[in-house]
Amino acid sequence: MKKKLPMAAWILIAMVLGIIVGYMIFSSFPDKKAAKEIADYVSIVSDVFLRLIKMLIGPLVFSTLVVGIAHMGDAKSVGRVFGKAIGWFLTRR
Repeated sequence: MKKKLPMAAWILIAMVLGIIVGYMIFSSFPDKKAAKEIADYVSIVSDVFLRLIKMLIGPLVFSTLVVGIAHMGDAKSVGRVFGKAIGWFLTRR
């Protein structure tokens, strides 16, 4: 039977590969302009990844609050939590 690698091992492998690729780019392109251009290409991928993560956080928090409020029962505490939740969503970008 095949054994799967744990998530921590995949993260460690990705970190080591990132270090190796970064060192190879740094040593292959000593020119600052070329290195900056390559770094800009890499930053596009990281920006897209971070925006996707941010896009998931809002609905996740909202659904957690809705489920939590649904299990509370007391109208006074529900109103207080609802006010705090709406305030949090209105003040965050």
